[in-house]
Amino acid sequence: MVKLTDYIKSVYDNDSSAIIICDLDHNIVYANKAAEEFYHEKKLVGENHFNEFDEKFKRLVDHVITWFNLSVNNNRVHTYYSEKTNTDFFIEAIRDPYGKMIGYLGRSQKKNSDSPCLYDFLTLNEII
Repeated sequence: MVKLTDYIKSVYDNDSSAIIICDLDHNIVYANKAAEEFYHEKKLVGENHFNEFDEKFKRLVDHVITWFNLSVNNNRVHTYYSEKTNTDFFIEAIRDPYGKMIGYLGRSQKKNSDSPCLYDFLTLNEII
């Protein structure tokens, strides 16, 4: 029987958004292929996510985590928009089944369509 974690990992692995999951000490416990490509690195897991950011960004992330801890309903913050790449960046809370925060997820979301044509793997003859 396939575990739910296998399904979830597959969803993240195949997502075109860069996704990084960190523990509360900012250690990267998961990074999908899109994140590795975004950061131009092969190995992100095990690295501390804070090592690449300035003090201002670190303080902002700490404020976000504090806000997440104020309520189980505080779970997502839009942190940045890149006009150059037309991409939004978010931090999302990861909680245990009781609502306690156990980590966070960093995610990028491009605002552009992923492919030029819907169902572009199909030809008209295959549909009819």
